[in-house]
Amino acid sequence: MNHSRKFHQTLVAVLLIAIVVMILSGCSSNGKSNKPDQDKPQEAKVTIPFWITPQDKGITAWFTKWTNEFNKSNPGIEVKLEFVPQDAWQQKLKAAQSNGSAPQISYSNYASIPMNMKQGMVAALDDYIEPKVFEDLYDNINELIMIGGKHYSFPVFVEPYELLFYRKDFFEEAGLDPNSPPKSWDELIEAGKVLSKPGRFGLSVPGSADIGWTHWSFQNMIGHFPISDDWSKATVNDDQYRQLFTFWKRLYDEKVVPKQALAPA
Repeated sequence: MNHSRKFHQTLVAVLLIAIVVMILSGCSSNGKSNKPDQDKPQEAKVTIPFWITPQDKGITAWFTKWTNEFNKSNPGIEVKLEFVPQDAWQQKLKAAQSNGSAPQISYSNYASIPMNMKQGMVAALDDYIEPKVFEDLYDNINELIMIGGKHYSFPVFVEPYELLFYRKDFFEEAGLDPNSPPKSWDELIEAGKVLSKPGRFGLSVPGSADIGWTHWSFQNMIGHFPISDDWSKATVNDDQYRQLFTFWKRLYDEKVVPKQALAPA
């Protein structure tokens, strides 16, 4: 059985302020178009830097396509899309912040929003866009982009953090029902034991024996993070986390997962 992470972490969001302001600036408060009048002097084009880390071809093509579409439909604005490698992101961002050229829009995950807000790196969008922009968001997604009742980003898409993949042929080989995958943690471990054989582990988990916050999105299983929301105290020493760590230890005690991440076959 192979438990695989999705190709992305995190639920992702665009930390935007200028883009939304510009998108909505097509109409003024009196309902008249703000597009330049042919008989009036043309204003200089507004350039908006937009940074994103290169990802899979589909996501990269999606951002490129819609950035180009926006630029075509808004002749007075140019969103300048730049793909910044992940390993160079922090260094490039700090350099840009120091000389005042930091991007007005960047692509990020939801987990970075609170820290970015506390460090003054992002501004609330509510003073710049109409409330109805957020009305069709699901409640749980709305909560991810809000702090203190204000929105600090707008979601691009959401997806499950973890999916369970399994080989039906391995199930059949081991005498398991391929149409009835495990539905509980106990069933998962028991299936892993049956599927294990020399040269094959019955279960694979992200990373290694060191448990991380991405493993099965465990903070959602527990209901809270191992530290309080204000970072003032540890909340890891409770029964919920003891059960989680006991379960994680059991995976290795039962020898259904490798002790360290395996190289691709």
